Amino acid sequence: MSTIGENIKKCRIERGMTQKKLSELLNVSQNAVHNWETGKREPNMSILHQIAQILDKSIILLIDGDEENHPLSADDYAKDLYNSMTDEEKQAKTYYFDEKTAQTAQEIFENKQLSLLFDAAKDASPEDLETVHTMLLALKNKDKKTE
Repeated sequence: MSTIGENIKKCRIERGMTQKKLSELLNVSQNAVHNWETGKREPNMSILHQIAQILDKSIILLIDGDEENHPLSADDYAKDLYNSMTDEEKQAKTYYFDEKTAQTAQEIFENKQLSLLFDAAKDASPEDLETVHTMLLALKNKDKKTE
């Protein structure tokens, strides 16, 4: 079984892409791509998903190098991969694949008023949410004018 880095390198070369070009498309350093390809580090799942899209390959192919030996769905394979990780590896991984989502969730978690607002908004209709949004913007603009 080949490593993730070897699979990334193989797929990148098949596309005629340089490490530099891949790093630019991912908005990471060329050194990061080099470290993945040499096995010094592994990309997180969010980056791996982006790599798969850029190289037009499946995440399973990048992880394992062989899609045909995996009758599992990509979700099941990701769960199996996660379950095979040590507790330390799991803690090092981000819960959210999207960094913006992780930041938003953290903000809601840390801000009690925002958390209360989020909980209250869960069952609201789209029209009610739009009304609340408009009201909040009006309040923010009012505060700016009084400063």
